[in-house]
Amino acid sequence: PDIQINGIKKICNCDTKSGDMSLIPINLCDGESQIASYLGGYFSDGNDTLQFVLHDGNGKSLGTIFAKSTSPFFDLNIINGIVKGKTYYISAIAGDNIGNQVDLNDLCLKVSIGTPIQLNEKPTAIISGNNTICYGDTSVLTITVTGTPPFVLKYEEGGNINTLNFSTSTIEIYANPASSTSYNLLNIKDKYCNSTLNQNF
Repeated sequence: PDIQINGIKKICNCDTKSGDMSLIPINLCDGESQIASYLGGYFSDGNDTLQFVLHDGNGKSLGTIFAKSTSPFFDLNIINGIVKGKTYYISAIAGDNIGNQVDLNDLCLKVSIGTPIQLNEKPTAIISGNNTICYGDTSVLTITVTGTPPFVLKYEEGGNINTLNFSTSTIEIYANPASSTSYNLLNIKDKYCNSTLNQNF
């Protein structure tokens, strides 16, 4: 039992358990959402409740809490303060039930190590260069991309589909067509996301 001496409460036994979250990272693209996996293991000492929180702390530290829920689902697209490309965590927390909320000041508060979750911008690609050359000349076309490398870019050159694999923010195509030829950027994929482009040059 708890003992109180001179107004100071001494916790003698903390049986509360928050359980565990999956530690497999969740990487989302703009507009996507996904529920995290709660592995179970919650135990109440008699007056506890279980909640899930989205936060930016590390390990069992909560840091800043951005949202709370009764399930491990958070849509990062609509939560204020979320920075794309930054890692957040979904943790289970357990502690005294105060108005159906976990008391974050409970001396027996338990926090699970959180599931890492990240919302990422979709990659982009823009092609530029001299689009008028004389027969026999070569034009350098520059493709500038955004996103997280590595990149896989598909483009069409005069009806032929080509694929480029690279890890830099720019890549060059040397154009030496025998006749007027169109270049069409079709699709770009980075480490996390995929974008349809359909950009003609």
